[in-house]
Amino acid sequence: MVGSALLLTAAASTQLPPMQAQIGGCRWEADGRLPVPVADAAGDVDALRGMAYVHGGVDRDGVVRNEVFRVDLKSGAVERMITSGGNVTRWAHGAALVDPGGKPQLLILGGNTATADDFPAEKRVYTLDLAGSRWAITPVTGGMPAVQDQAVAFDPLHKVLVMQGGRTSNGVDGISVPQGETFVLDPATGQLTRGQRDGPALYGHTMVYDAGRKRMLVYGGTPDGKKGSPLVWELSLEAAPDRGVWRAVSVSGAIPQPRFNHGAAYDAARQAMVIFGGQKIQNDSLDDTWALDLSTSGLAVWRDLAAPHQKRASVLMLYDPIRGDVLQISGGRPLGDQSSRDIFRLVCNAVPTATDDAPPIIAPTQLPTATPDPTATPDARVPTPTEHPTNLPPPVTIGTPTSTMPPPVGSPTGPAPTASPPPTGGAAPTEPERRPAPAGRILLPLLLLRSPIQADPGKPADPASTPPPTPAIAPPTATPPGCVIAEVEPNDRLTDTWDRPPLCPDLPAIGILDQGDGGDYLRVTLAEGGRLQVGLADIPSGRDYDLLLYNYEGQSLGSSQQPGNLPESLIADVAAGEYAIRVYPSIGRSPQPYEIRWRIAP
Repeated sequence: MVGSALLLTAAASTQLPPMQAQIGGCRWEADGRLPVPVADAAGDVDALRGMAYVHGGVDRDGVVRNEVFRVDLKSGAVERMITSGGNVTRWAHGAALVDPGGKPQLLILGGNTATADDFPAEKRVYTLDLAGSRWAITPVTGGMPAVQDQAVAFDPLHKVLVMQGGRTSNGVDGISVPQGETFVLDPATGQLTRGQRDGPALYGHTMVYDAGRKRMLVYGGTPDGKKGSPLVWELSLEAAPDRGVWRAVSVSGAIPQPRFNHGAAYDAARQAMVIFGGQKIQNDSLDDTWALDLSTSGLAVWRDLAAPHQKRASVLMLYDPIRGDVLQISGGRPLGDQSSRDIFRLVCNAVPTATDDAPPIIAPTQLPTATPDPTATPDARVPTPTEHPTNLPPPVTIGTPTSTMPPPVGSPTGPAPTASPPPTGGAAPTEPERRPAPAGRILLPLLLLRSPIQADPGKPADPASTPPPTPAIAPPTATPPGCVIAEVEPNDRLTDTWDRPPLCPDLPAIGILDQGDGGDYLRVTLAEGGRLQVGLADIPSGRDYDLLLYNYEGQSLGSSQQPGNLPESLIADVAAGEYAIRVYPSIGRSPQPYEIRWRIAP
């Protein structure tokens, strides 16, 4: 219902001129593990020294932790710091790294020391001297509030910490009264100043510093612990932040689902606020990744990065200035209250990606306030910028149990598949309606039994990087039922894949990465485990497509990233179950088809 209202509002708005997105082609990749699984941890990055710090959180047994982990952004090494001076046990807190006089310090603000209902939040501020690894209580004048689940970010213009919103205790069953106050802490003097009192009353929200526009940006959060917020707020830092006024930001694009307890980081290289996961309503987590694209002056455009992961909440996300990527540096809660130790990296294109016309601006006052329906089906949501009508013909279904297969042309090995005719008459199609392919774009199944990693002889190849050939995949001895040899759109998200027919084993299938396509997810169903081999061929000239493999939970199991349009191939040992192959446009897109093929090695 929320999505429908947004779509109607957008249709009545003024169209914007085309624009180039600075962020796109993103995917999550595993990048290490913390020694202890935690959720609701806090941390920050020491950009000068290339280190990230993670503190506290709640482990899988519900125990509140006090460890500090240091992550070397250059090598990826993770170590637990041995600290002295106190036992700072916290969760749902804020953290910020400051560097007065070249002496880096990690400040810990608010949070809670327990998880019991109605347990009060903490008001003491602690400072960790990173050179000496020693904790100390930081004296604060001006009345530090007891608060948790607040938003905290460092203002480098005025060299102060901004803290907004939150709640005063754990509440009962996670439900509390939100705060709307803003506080500004000068870490050099310990002076706390109260700012605007009628800011957004939220907790479980995120705040980042937008360097290009000298402002703080707040997104999401919850006003009641039951449902998330879809709004973006800004606090201008042109003047002192304690004198700033919070204002709702007008945004365009397909609006993400409202959420709280999500992760967020500002991607400085691409000028975008990246968000991931969180809860849209209590106990209902999300697995989508979005970017608020700020690269065009005067515009804030939501972009669905089509980078599904796992359903996770209470994650910590930080920006890595060394490699220019966003890190999900604590695994959060992928399953209910269970914490995770995983570290993931969001790898995106380094160059702008062409997009369709920017969607119309939606003013904050036009946003609906209705609570999202948790029973809504995926078909009820607003199409994202990466979802587009396909130019492929209806899916080609192979070998139903009652079908009669004619002998193949020029093949001595047995029957070959034939295409089932599309539905006729008034019968409702079994797949989503598709536009007819334009003239010159009708695709026929490619039944050439070519090795998936052998380059087409007519294509130029880089002699220094050409992979060694492998034996061609033999045709199947029996045609499997209910599978396809052409992609079925929409398939830009991992979650779309499970509603699509699987690819046939040992048979070449085709797909298209046309303009605006974020990538194709193709389903693979295995009745038995084994060594899965996947090959990608016929990549159009001048393009660079990569190959990735995911399991049902969205974990990456392997990838192939050959340069240019060289064929891609990967091998992974897998168990029986559902998997997804992703064909990802690293450089460019084309209306020309590619060929994808998989098998289980004998």
